[in-house]
Amino acid sequence: MVRVLDRSRPFGEIHGAPGVAFVQDERLFDHLGNEIVKKKSAKSGKGCSSIPTLPKKS
Repeated sequence: MVRVLDRSRPFGEIHGAPGVAFVQDERLFDHLGNEIVKKKSAKSGKGCSSIPTLPKKS
């Protein structure tokens, strides 16, 4: 299920990361407000390295 950016709640804008425009609840969204979902690689089992990740909260 792909989530959509809820513009009625606080969100952040991201500049300088290709394909990523917004962040909300530690989820990344494109310029249309659609969530960017990391796809698992069948061989390595790791997520796509071209999508930036958010630092974990301490």
